[in-house]
Amino acid sequence: MGFFGGGGAAPANMGGATSSAAGTAGLVPAPAAGDQTAFLSGSGSFLIPAVPTLSKDSGQTQDVGAINGSSVVFFGCPFLFGGSGATLPSTLKPLFCPIYIPKTDTYTRLACTITVGSAGTLFSLGIYSLDEATGLPKTLISNVNNLSSASPANVEGTISQSLNQGWYWAAIMGDSTTPQYRVENSQTLSFIGSREPYNGVSRTSLRIVTTTARSSITDWASTIARNDLTIGQDVNKAFVHISVRKV
Repeated sequence: MGFFGGGGAAPANMGGATSSAAGTAGLVPAPAAGDQTAFLSGSGSFLIPAVPTLSKDSGQTQDVGAINGSSVVFFGCPFLFGGSGATLPSTLKPLFCPIYIPKTDTYTRLACTITVGSAGTLFSLGIYSLDEATGLPKTLISNVNNLSSASPANVEGTISQSLNQGWYWAAIMGDSTTPQYRVENSQTLSFIGSREPYNGVSRTSLRIVTTTARSSITDWASTIARNDLTIGQDVNKAFVHISVRKV
């Protein structure tokens, strides 16, 4: 019996369509090794779906990046427009900033951008778990110490930390209030505790800082006690941009 009117000829594979010509009916071509996750397209070829990426926002110094966690990816506070900078509220008192990790992975860098440096000054960065009962910082997960804030730069330290997708508290602690750090003062996304979340002239963000100063910038508390946190608001200031990335 003929196949597709072929009068007994051997069956042929489908002919793929182009932008200007229709394809022809036929057998499904055999997928090659490595095509197990591919799909058959109208062109007659097996194609691997492209990995979606998030484009770089004009207000960011680093890419929000590829979902697969490539070397250019920074996962940080999910606010898209970066401000010029702000000083830390106090010396040797960790300032906590909410941070969302969108992909479960092992991360290798903690980073923060210095916008105005000060010679001889240092800072440290940490990540704390979120206390689900209170929503506040709880247990130290990872930290990097003695990073230089002497000059404007994107400064990072090395970690090796597995983080599950979800919310955490990033923390920054400096030995001086002189350097300025890049902040997030989005006009399109609200802050926690924001008074005017959408396009307001005055932006108010929740500030969480330890009540008691640490002995040094390497002295991270393994667990944060609720009675050692001061919670207030900063008008016209926002979260310091602390980032997590994978190399």
